[in-house]
Amino acid sequence: MKLAILICVSVLFYLSVAEAQESENNVPEFGCTREYNPVCGDDGLTYSNECMLHWENKVRNKNVSLKHAGRCEDENK
Repeated sequence: MKLAILICVSVLFYLSVAEAQESENNVPEFGCTREYNPVCGDDGLTYSNECMLHWENKVRNKNVSLKHAGRCEDENK
């Protein structure tokens, strides 16, 4: 009985830590939705949604910030 309680507490602790890490960087561990809601990064690139911007930061070890909602406009026009 004590072993079952210990296992349950351990699993709950693990799940709470995993959820906290996910919320810290705004990127779910399983990826982002395909929802198209474009945002502009301060690198001048348009990302399909804010989650994808954060995902690119995570997987490519970048530090791009959200510049504004909507597509990036070509500033050289």
